[in-house]
Amino acid sequence: MANWKEIVKSPTWLFPTALLLFLGFIETVHVIKHGKYCKTESEWVYEQGMDYDKESLVD
Repeated sequence: MANWKEIVKSPTWLFPTALLLFLGFIETVHVIKHGKYCKTESEWVYEQGMDYDKESLVD
């Protein structure tokens, strides 16, 4: 059985784990800041100077 220190330093699982942690951090920051920086579809349409017709989006 390999020493646990060798397993921890192994890039086989270290790289994917680090990548998942990084992406999880980015998504967490996005969710926290979502209300301040992200717009709804109606806000995007209004910013373009058009009218937002929600009923036209119904399939």
